[in-house]
Amino acid sequence: AEGTSAQDNAGPTTTSKEAQVKPVTVKQENPDSSRLFVLASQEGEYGAPLYGGLGQEVESEKTTVGWTGQVRTKYINRYGKKSAARYRLENYTDGKYDENDRPEVDNVSNQDNRLGDHKIGTKLRYTRRHMRCLYGVAWEGKGFEPSEHDLDLLNPDTPRKRWVQTYVLVAWETPDNDGKVTTKVKWETRSALRARWGSKQADKAIYEAACAAETRYDEGITGRRITNDRMPSVGLNDEFMRHMREQSVLAPKSAAPERARSATPKEFNLQTWKNLYLEMVEKRFEDLSPDEQASMLVACMKAKDLYNS
Repeated sequence: AEGTSAQDNAGPTTTSKEAQVKPVTVKQENPDSSRLFVLASQEGEYGAPLYGGLGQEVESEKTTVGWTGQVRTKYINRYGKKSAARYRLENYTDGKYDENDRPEVDNVSNQDNRLGDHKIGTKLRYTRRHMRCLYGVAWEGKGFEPSEHDLDLLNPDTPRKRWVQTYVLVAWETPDNDGKVTTKVKWETRSALRARWGSKQADKAIYEAACAAETRYDEGITGRRITNDRMPSVGLNDEFMRHMREQSVLAPKSAAPERARSATPKEFNLQTWKNLYLEMVEKRFEDLSPDEQASMLVACMKAKDLYNS
């Protein structure tokens, strides 16, 4: 304004001692949360926020991606981006999903929309060898809003009368008649995983996958993980999945009826087995370490013994 002197525009003066004081940043746990926050020193006229920066949560968007049940319908809702999502089975949609015109393709209780129940005769069409990775676990939580405490409902070490309704997002590798492999992502039941891995290992794998998903989600909403709307390149428990595929390679073939056996049975094909093994571990032979090559040799001997037994 007119009539204001240069001295007036200069603002409040500070002493040399005050000018030497520098902000100090200290990591400290927020007493009201388990997340990590940054404690900042006060600056300016009113001071900087006491807690800020790392750990600030971003509200995650809810998206309905599936449904189950014709009478008591529940919806699979995704929280956060696909690359770091949490899923829950809830009574309500995201508000945009048309409850009166639900697409049948989203109905996860329809066996035709799953691959885990497909059979050729009495045998499963897709085995654990076809399971590439797990992308998510959806289950009924404890309260109205999802929480990390919902994991208690999936913990196999927690005594329970029955399991909560659970679906697992599985990426399958499906070969066609020409050998071309296509990846298909489907929601599967707990029973489908148990049929391939056994109840104990399946229940443990589902729980560990859910824990990993919650960790990714937490990192995503607090800015510690970059998220996007694409499926992650790495599944939730890839080490376990790789182990299961390797076990599938070693599994003996079911015995054929006596009348169907050839008089001159085929010999164990080492090269075919080697190629299949390397495909399962996703490496070339020359990229294997000495220990990995030794493990491959042991696995080969076991497979040969099983084949000839």
